[in-house]
Amino acid sequence: MKTLKKWLLFFLLIIVFTSGCSKSTTEDNGKKIIKDFFSNSYEYTATYYRTNEANKKSKLCVYEGMLIPNPYQQYENLIEDSSHSTSLLASYSYTSNNVTYRRMKLRNENDTFWTAEQISERQDAIYNRQNLVLRLKKKEKNLATFYTEYTDTLHYDPDGRNIEVPYINQLEYIVDLKEQEIKKIVINTEESEKAVAIASLMQNGFSKDEAESNVVLGKDYFHSEIIFEITKVNNDLDIPTPIQ
Repeated sequence: MKTLKKWLLFFLLIIVFTSGCSKSTTEDNGKKIIKDFFSNSYEYTATYYRTNEANKKSKLCVYEGMLIPNPYQQYENLIEDSSHSTSLLASYSYTSNNVTYRRMKLRNENDTFWTAEQISERQDAIYNRQNLVLRLKKKEKNLATFYTEYTDTLHYDPDGRNIEVPYINQLEYIVDLKEQEIKKIVINTEESEKAVAIASLMQNGFSKDEAESNVVLGKDYFHSEIIFEITKVNNDLDIPTPIQ
């Protein structure tokens, strides 16, 4: 009997030890895949979703995109506009002499036109950031989901006033451990929508505390997310400069 108890204890220890090793290996491997991924060029679709007052999730629009990390270039083209609400038809972002620019093809009631502006950071900075603390959320077969969050700040400067509203971005990276690549990136944009609503009230004379107390989920901002699906990792990408 004592011998049997020793063997049972021995096997239990093996199970606990190997389970711990398996999780650690998955976590380390997944983090490395995420880190290494962003040194590649890739193609993707970006789908924007919103959940309305009736708790119904609807697709707003879909962009098809491609990105080259170095030197940075990123191009997106609108391929679906379910809500008929977006004016952004295409965008081209690039870095030159350590400055990042963005050209946008917009539409109004009568015409389409290109604009250009200098921007503070790359478009992919929302999900490609240094020093993110990644945590393994779940693993199903070959797919592992990693979760992270970080604080960002909305800067709004109407009429020379400097309005700043901090908010939290929440992200998930779905990694295929077998193929060694990211399949999806899910970004919860509810807090950034809320920050825009707060800034709008502050522009109209509300204090920050008053604005935070008065914005209403489902009226001023909504449950929303962006899902990036990586369709192809392609280091031979060539992004032509769009003609304005």
